[in-house]
Amino acid sequence: GPRVILTNNSGRTLTLTQNRTLFVRAKSGLYGIDASNGKVKWRRFVRGNDQTELISISDSANGSTGEPDCILTEASIGQITRLSATDGSVMWSIDFGCNTFAPMLERALLYVTDAKGRLTCINTDSGTVRWCQQLPQAAACGPSLGQLKSSMFNVGESSNLYTMSRKDGSCSSVFYLGHNPKTISIAPIVLLSKLLIFENAGPDYSQIRVFSIKQDESGVEPA
Repeated sequence: GPRVILTNNSGRTLTLTQNRTLFVRAKSGLYGIDASNGKVKWRRFVRGNDQTELISISDSANGSTGEPDCILTEASIGQITRLSATDGSVMWSIDFGCNTFAPMLERALLYVTDAKGRLTCINTDSGTVRWCQQLPQAAACGPSLGQLKSSMFNVGESSNLYTMSRKDGSCSSVFYLGHNPKTISIAPIVLLSKLLIFENAGPDYSQIRVFSIKQDESGVEPA
């Protein structure tokens, strides 16, 4: 197949107030590129085909540079890794042992749902697991975060929507959606006080289901 070879760069150098590395996925490679001049700083082989998610993140682990690192999610092999922006080295890595879905980031916490229905909260600074909870069934997709920063919403493989606490992963409510397996594949979308769920309800059509999020984010109800 076609190949891309990065040989040189052109254009003027940008003046940035802080160091910045751009993270670019190209085929089986992840590149760290200096944002000021376009030079390739490092390259890393990645697996997971097209099921790869990149999140730029900054915290105290960066020391005095303040340069955002990269959270690499290789969903199809169930691995999440934090890479140093400076040289692409591994700062920490977690193997879930099964497929994962796209994680959600809130400050220094990463919320991950895997295919077995485990919900895990990870401290992005250290890579330690803050808590892990098991849904009563496998999961259909990744989590969605409520606006009050207290709850999140997780769709089970079939039938149910679970509202979970971000503090400890405990379940505050279960709403019966009645969906079949493999009909929901993307995480719900939180829009103001509404929760939108996209369902492939039939072989040739889809539908958007809209629910109202309760004021305390303890669950949802029909809109």
